[in-house]
Amino acid sequence: HKSNILFGLSEARPALRQQKSSAIIVEGYMDCLACHQAGFKNTVACSGTALTEQQLATLKRFTNSIIFAFDRDEAGKNATERALHLAYAQDFNVKVAVWKSDAKDPDECIKESQEIFSKGITEAQSGIDYVLTECVPDRGSSSSEGKKRALERLLPLLSVLKSPLDLDEWVRRISSHLSLRPE
Repeated sequence: HKSNILFGLSEARPALRQQKSSAIIVEGYMDCLACHQAGFKNTVACSGTALTEQQLATLKRFTNSIIFAFDRDEAGKNATERALHLAYAQDFNVKVAVWKSDAKDPDECIKESQEIFSKGITEAQSGIDYVLTECVPDRGSSSSEGKKRALERLLPLLSVLKSPLDLDEWVRRISSHLSLRPE
């Protein structure tokens, strides 16, 4: 049952417990192995499947904070956006790693430069910043139609936020980004 298993969890568990650190979640086995070899012992992979609620529930026993480091291609961006929905629904503190490289995944990035990947992790964006910059770019958002498309993409994410403070912050930031009134 791949949907229940997090690859690398048994190796990541001590780091998550001892350091009280965020779990880094990657897509593939090779990404997870490369991260562990580079010293990111708090890394797990979603076993070659899309991240599931069951996997997050398992991870919730060890940490309340996660950093997504999925592939940088369009499929990875879509997977990150779906994962954000699931993570916010389970009230995780969520960040997204965006490394400054053309590398398509963590394994490739680490092979190119471990420092670049490390900086992507330490400077990981909040989920809202990631969505606004990567999933809902500025282009097209100035038109009424562009704003509607952006809101259609953002409102489902807002609906799963548990914290009223988070919701207020997201509404404020989205309305500013799209030049709309918060109301």
